[in-house]
Amino acid sequence: MADDPKIGSVFLKLKSIKNIGFIAVALVCGLVLLAVSFFFGGGANKGDDPGSAATQAFTADEGDYAAALEQRAQSLINAIGGVSGAVVMITLDNTGEQVYAQNSQQSDNSGALSSSQAYVVITDADKNQYAVPIKLITPKIRGVAVVADFGGQAALQLDIIRLLSTVFGVSANKISVAQGAG
Repeated sequence: MADDPKIGSVFLKLKSIKNIGFIAVALVCGLVLLAVSFFFGGGANKGDDPGSAATQAFTADEGDYAAALEQRAQSLINAIGGVSGAVVMITLDNTGEQVYAQNSQQSDNSGALSSSQAYVVITDADKNQYAVPIKLITPKIRGVAVVADFGGQAALQLDIIRLLSTVFGVSANKISVAQGAG
């Protein structure tokens, strides 16, 4: 098999190609990337459908989003020394926005420029069609209210306000911290 003149002539022709080493390395790298994406990147073959967790992340409703933020804020506030029993309420300014993938086409017909846009859709096995979400713009926080036991210490109250302002990017005048009854 190694003495086959046809194979030998193919190797001689390949050797004569300028920069064949770079081409071979690029080809091997491409194959490696393809193999890695197959095993780790997934694709339609891994069960990615419009009902998958990745797609559902774009459809989280406003109440769930606010509740998750409130829970995280409560955990942070209760971790401050001298503060306990924090209850947090977050109000949102809007409901957020989803951005969907679009195909755009422009054509020039006899000097008249025309363009068209259409949403990219996925069709599942049951022939249901879904728009492809590419970005979720989260709701903007309008204000934060906190009731916690901090012994009425102004320094702790200020620490809570600074913490929330930093974490949520909300100005201090939109954060209210009150002493709890306990």
